[in-house]
Amino acid sequence: MEILRNRERIQWPAHSLRDARVHADEAQVIRAMLLVLLLQGCAVLADKRVAAGCQLADGITTKQALDRGAVEGNPLLGSMSGSQILTLKVFIAGLIMWAFPDYERMSDTEKVAVGALSVIGCGAAMHNSQVQR
Repeated sequence: MEILRNRERIQWPAHSLRDARVHADEAQVIRAMLLVLLLQGCAVLADKRVAAGCQLADGITTKQALDRGAVEGNPLLGSMSGSQILTLKVFIAGLIMWAFPDYERMSDTEKVAVGALSVIGCGAAMHNSQVQR
């Protein structure tokens, strides 16, 4: 099977171990993102566990992309290594879990904030999975 990525034709199955690893990593991220999209709804996106998970997904995919030669596009994080960014994202995920109440006790403003963190984190993870090579 042939797929098109960044205007390059890539043969599937992969012709090298590195290509196979990239395809496997992309498949994992795509499955996770599809799950988020399938479960999409205000209650799901506004759940602090989803927001924390999306931040972790962003950190993991950022580290993977940087390890494979990508360049960090966020100027605030541009001088950090992949491991440092992942550590920061783990801290942010923990902060989300600590700072926000459970969904049932959240105010509407907190639900919007947590939902935005979910969308931003998972959106960044999806972008990262696309730029990995």
